[in-house]
Amino acid sequence: MKTSFIIITFNRDHLLKKCLKSLLKQINKNDEILVISNGPKIKLESILTNKIQFHRIANTTPAAARNYAIQFVQNDWVCFLDDDTFLPEGYIENAKSIIRTHQPDVFGGPDQLPPKSNRFETALSLAIKSPLTTAHTRHRHKTTKKIGKGSESNLILCHLWIRKLWLDNEKFNPFLMRNEENVLLDNLIKKGAKTIYDPNLWIYHHRKKDFLSLHKAVSISGFFRARTFCKSPEYKKLIYFMPVIFLFYIAFLIIKSEVTLYFIPMFLYIFLNIITSLKECIKDKKIELIPYVGIIQFFIIISYAFGFLKGLAFSSFSLLRGRGFGLDGI
Repeated sequence: MKTSFIIITFNRDHLLKKCLKSLLKQINKNDEILVISNGPKIKLESILTNKIQFHRIANTTPAAARNYAIQFVQNDWVCFLDDDTFLPEGYIENAKSIIRTHQPDVFGGPDQLPPKSNRFETALSLAIKSPLTTAHTRHRHKTTKKIGKGSESNLILCHLWIRKLWLDNEKFNPFLMRNEENVLLDNLIKKGAKTIYDPNLWIYHHRKKDFLSLHKAVSISGFFRARTFCKSPEYKKLIYFMPVIFLFYIAFLIIKSEVTLYFIPMFLYIFLNIITSLKECIKDKKIELIPYVGIIQFFIIISYAFGFLKGLAFSSFSLLRGRGFGLDGI
């Protein structure tokens, strides 16, 4: 089995080097690594080997950068890695076992919190495992014992394996900054690709370190989820609109604060927030983080809602200006 590992990086030299060092320890002589520097200069001289192809391109979307890298792939398999991940021991051998046993076209598993993470990162890692925060996509971050069919709910782009022949005719949407793997996976499944989710194939993935960086990441996800919906209304699952509905509900409460009855849904949310935070913290033996996890759960929903509304507004404005939904360029 020959694999090409594709890593898109953007101004994160120290994390990229950590990722590459963990990868170089496990690849064999037939594998290759493609590093695409998406814009700014990076310094890799201390780690460059004949196993690494390095390309610098003008700043574009990560999806477009991945499509650029695919043209250089000659091997049977492509593994997309994020530059803020690093491999646990035995990761590649585990992946080869999945290929031999299940013969999939697409496969992957969850991501996990790296050792020695700070309190915020740990609390965030627990929060994104909650159904109240990430709904069905919580499976991207949870390890279970069940191997099953892969989908956008459990496969994550930070380590996603795809058989190269499927990428010859299907690429990432180059105009999306987020959620591009969701669209690609849906298209591949519709065309008959066999997908596998294996919880035993996991990778270390660094979390955001503070509220500011978390807000930026989550709001961007909401923004591009809204733009994806405007361009392709078939992605109109109600669950994606729930954070926005919740935000409007909070605004309604502020206006109608004198009516106690209207607070019942909020009391229910607070109860569920406490229960889910308690469950994840007890399971991970991090009882002291319960309040922190609850706050982060609420913060993620609000950040996503603001990003989603911004995406709807941007797309509507582009449509009024006669530019479609504004997905023809970033």
